[in-house]
Amino acid sequence: MPGFAKRILLVAAAMTAAAISKISRGDSSPATQPDQKTGAFAITFTDRSPLSERSKLWDRLADKDVGPEYNLQNQPFMIYVPNDFSQDKPLGLVVYMSYDPARQTPATLQPIFDNRRLIFIVAEKGNLSLLEETGLSIDAVYNLKRRYPIDDKRAFLMGSGWIEDAGMATPDIFAGDVWIWNTGYWRNVPVGHNQYYQGIGHPPSPEMLTLAKRRPHVFGFETDNYNDGVRSLIPGAMTHDGFDHMLTAIIAGDDVSYPNLKPEWFEKMLDMLEPISLAQAKAKAATRASAKADASQSLLNLAQAYMTAGKTDLAMQKLETLIQEYPTEPAAEKAKALLQQLQAQ
Repeated sequence: MPGFAKRILLVAAAMTAAAISKISRGDSSPATQPDQKTGAFAITFTDRSPLSERSKLWDRLADKDVGPEYNLQNQPFMIYVPNDFSQDKPLGLVVYMSYDPARQTPATLQPIFDNRRLIFIVAEKGNLSLLEETGLSIDAVYNLKRRYPIDDKRAFLMGSGWIEDAGMATPDIFAGDVWIWNTGYWRNVPVGHNQYYQGIGHPPSPEMLTLAKRRPHVFGFETDNYNDGVRSLIPGAMTHDGFDHMLTAIIAGDDVSYPNLKPEWFEKMLDMLEPISLAQAKAKAATRASAKADASQSLLNLAQAYMTAGKTDLAMQKLETLIQEYPTEPAAEKAKALLQQLQAQ
């Protein structure tokens, strides 16, 4: 694999993200929203995400020496979009980071993209800097969400090159990631007596690191890769450092270079990621629902206290706020009845 030994022993480089041709500016208003093109095609975006501003990328990556500024319009992407999607059936998304230039999307994976209703997008240019790759990955998600219904819990980052650094820096954008080939870590990991794997990665900001520890991370190992013995220590080191979901999978054979992505391992990675991200999304939704119920009940209790104290105006204020902010909560129905009672007095 080009650059693999160099990435493990020294530092490295590479990833992807970008854009080319036929779809122009993506406005959020329905009147100017671009056509929802499907199939395999090239695409160029013009609008950078507010989250990919250079200073914000520096904050995410906790480093300013991570690469040059980039022009999104000069960064083409290759993309595949399945036909079967709607607001009721949103699409999943894989942003792939390739060490080598990407002139096409993998034809062998198209049945998987269609069956799983999954957008696949990869930057056409290879060997990009960490800043470029991280920013372009964020830009890809931002622009695709303006064109297609995207299922956040099935939005994943996958690839090689700077994957571990970009993945750690974008856990608020992606529900999980897959590390292939040039994976590293930012701290030294003991290999044997007085021997260490030399840390070469970039630790993200504390905020991103905290969130990244909750996300699933899948390692794709090859059975005959001479450096697997070293790389296989990294999931254990990360678990020791407080990461919740470190997963490993064996990739049979020695050719996983882009675009020779094997359908069997691609699906295997997705099968590992999706159950965890779905469970996390459900837990988060349950927490939000509980918080809304608590907040609405608190407003109702306060309104009733004001009523008991004879402070009708304040009671009506709280009831109106409850109805406006939490219209679907059970407390809202009680609030409406009480408000009608006060208005009738």
